[in-house]
Amino acid sequence: MLARAWRNRIAGLAQWAATVGAWVDSSFVSRSLGKTGAVLGAALATSVPARVLWWDRWAGQMAAARRAAGTAARPSARRAPRWAAVPAIVAGVRSTLAAALVASLPARLWRWVTSVTERDGIGRSLTVQLLFWYYRERSRAEDGRAPAVAVAAATAETRPTAVAAATLTVEEGALQLLRDWTVLSLHMLIWLLPVVNATRLMVLAALVVSLMSARVLMGERVRGSTLAVPFAAYLAMSVLATLASVHPTGSLRDLAIVVGSGGVLFAIMNLKDRRDWYGLLASTAAVATLVAAYGLYQAIRGVNVLSMHWLDPKTNPGLTTRVFSTFGNPNILAEYLLLVVPAVVGLLWSERHGLKRLLFLGVVAVTGLCMVLTFSRGAWLGTGLAVLVFLAIMEARVLLVVPIVAIGSYFFLPSVIHARLASIVNLQDASNAYRMNIWIAALHMIRDYWVTGVGFGYRSFMLVYQDYKLRAQIAFHSHNQYLEQFVELGIMGLALFIWLMLRVVAAGGPALRRIGRVRADPRLRAVVAGCVASVAGVLFYGIFENIFYLPTVILTFWVTAGLGAAAGLMAADDKI
Repeated sequence: MLARAWRNRIAGLAQWAATVGAWVDSSFVSRSLGKTGAVLGAALATSVPARVLWWDRWAGQMAAARRAAGTAARPSARRAPRWAAVPAIVAGVRSTLAAALVASLPARLWRWVTSVTERDGIGRSLTVQLLFWYYRERSRAEDGRAPAVAVAAATAETRPTAVAAATLTVEEGALQLLRDWTVLSLHMLIWLLPVVNATRLMVLAALVVSLMSARVLMGERVRGSTLAVPFAAYLAMSVLATLASVHPTGSLRDLAIVVGSGGVLFAIMNLKDRRDWYGLLASTAAVATLVAAYGLYQAIRGVNVLSMHWLDPKTNPGLTTRVFSTFGNPNILAEYLLLVVPAVVGLLWSERHGLKRLLFLGVVAVTGLCMVLTFSRGAWLGTGLAVLVFLAIMEARVLLVVPIVAIGSYFFLPSVIHARLASIVNLQDASNAYRMNIWIAALHMIRDYWVTGVGFGYRSFMLVYQDYKLRAQIAFHSHNQYLEQFVELGIMGLALFIWLMLRVVAAGGPALRRIGRVRADPRLRAVVAGCVASVAGVLFYGIFENIFYLPTVILTFWVTAGLGAAAGLMAADDKI
């Protein structure tokens, strides 16, 4: 086995050498393209359209620079250049147009509709975010800030402090634009999670990372809660495991997913408005409802999955259908719903308005029934743990009657569910036997790679697994999140992963402790409890599945974790 380990290491180094060689051969091409891009960018920046678009800001800066130079040379007052009033005129025309838009009848109707829905965060959902340009122009026209800045920049008596204030306002406006685009990108990511492929999802995640990076470069302070250090440590270990991987190119794919997930996590934790927080939650609940409704349609229509090897007909008599909605696999759908449903249960738990309570009850019923019809045993167990965690946070006394309710409801369940539950401990079940064989092979891999691991990502696992597999079984991963981390990253990587997951579960703690004392929102405690329960449930499900395998589930996990951590940060800042 050790000889195999060294052989795989040498093969990995050879792949790295080939990759570096190819990059060196093509480096002159990249340099040529870079120079060409720089020339074209300079030409575009000095073109007539660019000067027209940025005339007001460019002219204001030039005027301020000339006035500063003239004041230093001759302290006496002098007349402003004739063209110095152009920025003020341009800004005035723009503000007048914005005011006319605000006063129009369609705009008044739109504000009335959004004022009704914005209270629950729905007003900050995708539809409203698509029109955030209008809202910004409205606020700038109403308070007169933009015209005042332009006039100050064009007036002959402008002082350096006024110029600095104008620059600060421009920078703050650019930062706000980046924040709005970040929230918009997060909404797009949530809505597209169930329906687009991994490549497009990672493009959206890369967009979020780019926007967050731009905000940091512009001087915005990014908050990381207690997750920053463990996430950075886990990322560093992932980089080292990628460099030492037996399949470097495959490891780069999973490393990119970790970086994109980190961008999504910290973007959600740095939301500046609680309505944005509720808006993301509203989008998540809406998408989950649509996904679950399609799953119920599959159950009604009937989808025979016996040919897909998702069921053992011997241990599951009478069961022929498992819904999978848009995910193509019932276990993946169950993971997605397990991450989303508990937060919606929190909304239902805390809502007092009759119609809204009925709405949330319908959402929970649709998503919960779809979860049952996935017939994912691991997800059922994870859901049970999530229920216990949620009740322990919200109403610990209810835990006393949970065993009675569970035993009583068992007698009313259909026989197919009885058989599915009984198959959990049946080692003769084909699915259980398959997992056991893979776990044994993974333990043998750990024996030889326990220090450094085989390399980050499932492709490294697949490559080395060929030397350890039993009965010619094919596996993409170990079907156990913790064994997978041990095989890929070694013992230190497993320790860092467990540390990070513990910090994720505890990230919502400040919100749970302080909500009763700081401008309490009756819904927020229940929603945060739901997020914590989701994370706990899916981590328990990780005993039976590799939950960090597909970008869809990975990004959904970090969205849920980010919502809980963001509430904790807002509570710590006395903003809720």
